[in-house]
Amino acid sequence: MRQNHFSMLIVSFAVAMAVFFGWPHEPPVAVSFALGTLALIVLQYGEQNLRPRVRRLGILFLAFGCGFAWAQAYTHWQQASTGQIYIAPNQTPDAPYPAPRLLSGVIDWSEPTPRGSRVDLKYRDHLGKPLVLRLYGGQALASQLAPGCQVQMHVALEPLALPTVVDGYDPRASAWFHGQRGRGFIRQVETLDCTLAPSLGHRLARLRLKLAAHYRNTMSEEAGPVAAALVTGVRGMIAKPVREAFRHSGLAHMLAISGLHMALFAGSIYALLRFLAALWPGLILRHDVRKPCAIVALLAATAYLALSGASVATQRAYIMLAIFFLAILLERPAVTMRNVLWAAVIVLLWRPNAIMHVGFQMSFAAVMALVAVYEAWQRRDTLYTRMEEMAPLQRWLRMGWRYGSGLALTSLIAGTVTGYLALLHFHQIGTYGLPSNLLAMPIFATLIMPMTPLSLLMIPAGGEAAFSAVMQVGIEAVIAIAQYITSFDGALWKSGASPAWVLPLAGLGFIALCLVPNRYRWLGLAPIFLGLVFIGSGHRPIAHLFGNDVIVAQKAEGGLLLMRQNKRAFELGRIAQFHGQDISALGGESQCENGCGLISKDRMTIAYLTHPRRLAVACQQTDLVILPFIPAPDYPCAALLIDESSLRRNVPLQVVSDGRNLSIKKAARSRLWEQ
Repeated sequence: MRQNHFSMLIVSFAVAMAVFFGWPHEPPVAVSFALGTLALIVLQYGEQNLRPRVRRLGILFLAFGCGFAWAQAYTHWQQASTGQIYIAPNQTPDAPYPAPRLLSGVIDWSEPTPRGSRVDLKYRDHLGKPLVLRLYGGQALASQLAPGCQVQMHVALEPLALPTVVDGYDPRASAWFHGQRGRGFIRQVETLDCTLAPSLGHRLARLRLKLAAHYRNTMSEEAGPVAAALVTGVRGMIAKPVREAFRHSGLAHMLAISGLHMALFAGSIYALLRFLAALWPGLILRHDVRKPCAIVALLAATAYLALSGASVATQRAYIMLAIFFLAILLERPAVTMRNVLWAAVIVLLWRPNAIMHVGFQMSFAAVMALVAVYEAWQRRDTLYTRMEEMAPLQRWLRMGWRYGSGLALTSLIAGTVTGYLALLHFHQIGTYGLPSNLLAMPIFATLIMPMTPLSLLMIPAGGEAAFSAVMQVGIEAVIAIAQYITSFDGALWKSGASPAWVLPLAGLGFIALCLVPNRYRWLGLAPIFLGLVFIGSGHRPIAHLFGNDVIVAQKAEGGLLLMRQNKRAFELGRIAQFHGQDISALGGESQCENGCGLISKDRMTIAYLTHPRRLAVACQQTDLVILPFIPAPDYPCAALLIDESSLRRNVPLQVVSDGRNLSIKKAARSRLWEQ
């Protein structure tokens, strides 16, 4: 099959999954049958009338139908195979907090955080089906509740967290597909039994936690948690200032184990084995040492996959690396667009919902862009044919220039692609991401990741101190770079939310730019630049309410007015980020202690009241009245009225305007993972 035909099949398969998961309502099963039937009709018509183009169109329709049907089947299988637990929606003003319930189950994961602990409890419902509950408690619980322990505890359960911003990131989907059906807070542990033999998965979880604690205890306070994250994927103990420095400097990708980490980890082992083999010239001349080195490196990557927790991003990286080493074993080109697409197919067959994850989109977009540039550059590169003619000094200078320019080009390409997606998903980007990556990546690639496998191998013998010391120096240098970069004014640019159509439009342009084999690929730049023009121009609500804890209104002259805040700094930060604002600009306290009013965008007037005595006037003279503490008296109000009876704890509301009327928008509950 020609490369472009294969590429279009994979794109059609993936786009169908994106269409399914982006569908506003749960599509009936008949849609999958209709798509398959249409594809077969088009394919049969092309076969009978000898029309190759129609036949190819039918194959594309068939790939689309298969992708849609597989995503739908996978979602319904998740629904049927995972248990359910009843969580009463008692989030009323009279009973704002759920009553504790006694639950019995097995600890699946227990991780410390700077202010507490995060515990996953594997529980079985009344039908015996498994489900996972994400629980939070005191920091001391993290060391007591080891994975594999049987436990009985009193837990205050709540439904899965709703999106803070209705049109923003929805945490329910990711949690639901990982088997989570609720969350809560541990009130009291009744019984704990850790005498039973743990399963292989729980033993591995204990090993990960033990290794993470080892790195935290043997390194400095800042470097230890980062090293634990790089080796085991346990990131809970990274301090908030360090995490924000990485995020705002464009270095956040270093904290999530992905393709870069996997490539450097396994690549370091592969290169070390090749170097050791080169010490015996006779061995190199008689045998092809690349294949055994590739096998050992692949086994090491498999161990790293298990040790790091096998997250979705790590699975993607492992699959791509496995295809790379498999190509070496089969004596085929390793770095090709076809291999990248095969990796995407395997990931989507394993987890179709990954198509909606920002990690999937960023990693594959960056790799596709790099491979496309690499293949184009390889066809024009002639340096390797002239290398033998150069003098030694000239050769080393050219190799140094090649490494530096290659690193700069790689950072520029990957940073541009991932930065575009970061603006669409997170509504912000590190302004100095390119210089920070140019400064940090050589340290990361030479002092940190190559030392990781060596330190792991030497831990049983107690000889890891030297390698850990080198890792610590590198990590502290990267942290210093991140903090220095973020100290500049304007280090973080906040764009605000973008229209929903920008991402699919830019995605189609990017696919054309990378996969179309001829000069028409440059037409893909048009939708990319068109989307870039509209970044940050999405429609934004005039008011946000998160229960009665956070109330924010949008001012007509721009910016946000903080009417009320009762803790909830995370939710307030999400709202400010959605509007392209800095949370520090809102102030730390409410600006409407005794009530206030303002004119919002679209000339809508908002009244925030703390007592109903002014309610009658506000109902006549304003468009929106917010009375969050007291139920409103039972009489007509011409304005849109939101009082205490309309608010629920942990339930966000948005007030949107069409220029004439106001309406309340809530989180959708039309898909299976939104129930």
